[in-house]
Amino acid sequence: HTLRSRRQIERAPGFLGGYLATGPGPALWTVTAWTSEAAMTAYRGDGAHAKAMPRLSRSCSEASVTHWLALDDALPPPEEAAERMRTGRIS
Repeated sequence: HTLRSRRQIERAPGFLGGYLATGPGPALWTVTAWTSEAAMTAYRGDGAHAKAMPRLSRSCSEASVTHWLALDDALPPPEEAAERMRTGRIS
């Protein structure tokens, strides 16, 4: 699912860039930048990503999601992304 989702995101309209971040233990998350919330929502609700998300609870003990509007296209550093994830919505 990860590889299919990666191929999907690389071709998704509005995708500006991203990275996979790791934390203590087995923690990991993705950080992505989009031209608009609509572009991100279209990616999230379709294709490989949409097929993978129902399986998330079998792969992870917990998951959260957060998003925010940035003033530029720069991706936040992993430390900032981790802090935002800690205050995110549990999914």
